[in-house]
Amino acid sequence: MARSDASFKIPEKSKRSDMPQPNNFRIRARAMVKRQILAAPQRLGAWPHLRRLAGESLVALLYHRIDDPGRPEFYGFRDNVSATREGFAAQLDYLVKNFDVVTLADCIAWIEGRTPLSSRAVLITFDDGYRDNFLNAAPELTSRNLRAVLFAATGFIDDQAVFYWDWVAEAFRWSTQSKAELPLLGHCVFDTAQMRRQAARRWITTAKALRDEERRRQIDNLAGCLQVPPPRGSPPGLHMTWPELGAAAKDCFDIGAHTVNHPIISRLGVDEAESEIATSRTTLENVLGHRVQAFAYPNGQPGDFGPEHEAILQKLGFSIGFAAHGGLTLSGEARQRPFALRRAGIHFHDDLPRFAAKVAGATRFLDN
Repeated sequence: MARSDASFKIPEKSKRSDMPQPNNFRIRARAMVKRQILAAPQRLGAWPHLRRLAGESLVALLYHRIDDPGRPEFYGFRDNVSATREGFAAQLDYLVKNFDVVTLADCIAWIEGRTPLSSRAVLITFDDGYRDNFLNAAPELTSRNLRAVLFAATGFIDDQAVFYWDWVAEAFRWSTQSKAELPLLGHCVFDTAQMRRQAARRWITTAKALRDEERRRQIDNLAGCLQVPPPRGSPPGLHMTWPELGAAAKDCFDIGAHTVNHPIISRLGVDEAESEIATSRTTLENVLGHRVQAFAYPNGQPGDFGPEHEAILQKLGFSIGFAAHGGLTLSGEARQRPFALRRAGIHFHDDLPRFAAKVAGATRFLDN
């Protein structure tokens, strides 16, 4: 994809292969034990049977991007990639064979008490509105006659703006600096590609806790320290266009709202939060020509939204709302809190045994 500014040039040092970093033995041992534990039920085909023990329930899977982050032309934050197209296809094949992939309408009917769900129900969801969802995910869904839900942040459709995490990742990638005093992090050395990715990850994680206005100020400071241009919109083709979103809605995606500017709404006043939610929904309804019933909270972790925001969804007439943590939602939980259904995040490092465990509802054990 095209860069947002031609002055971004990759420094020679970042072309070096990643240098190995010291690993904590306990972390590595724990990961190895987890892999072994997950592999056994996967080999035996036990996960679908274990999922039935939960009874009537839902596992909503949360994807962001479907792409190959190793492509030279890849733009953005690599951690936001959930799977390659080939990996996503393999995951869909596993779902089709072992679980019941349901639609948004099925879930709404379930929480309203009109229709039961099976004990193996799975909903596929995507957040944000990246174009690779349209190019890579949609064909795989369509070829299997599956539908998913796409929660679109309307301020980014048509490349109106760039998500700050994508800009930060690219800023570290293309900076000619190898060390600097950075806002939020202090003195930082980043003279290999791996160290640049680690520094970007740390900066993004730290910046996530800031209010939007303060984050924008710190991004400008970061641009100066890294000697790169500040954000000037999104590179062409990073996000869906409005026509692509409309086509996706016809083919394989039900469209939900995800705010306009993707703020963590617990850091907004109640009126501002309601405006973000309502405006994104109205924009989508005007473009799509039909009612938008679902909403997903940006970031969606505990503390990122509260009962007052669930009340906003109810007030505005939404039918269902989704968090971004927790995985399995039991029937009673769904009816008690229909505007805070759990989702299991799918990540690039998820091999098939780990993916199968998440679909079976073991997300808490996996730390998502």
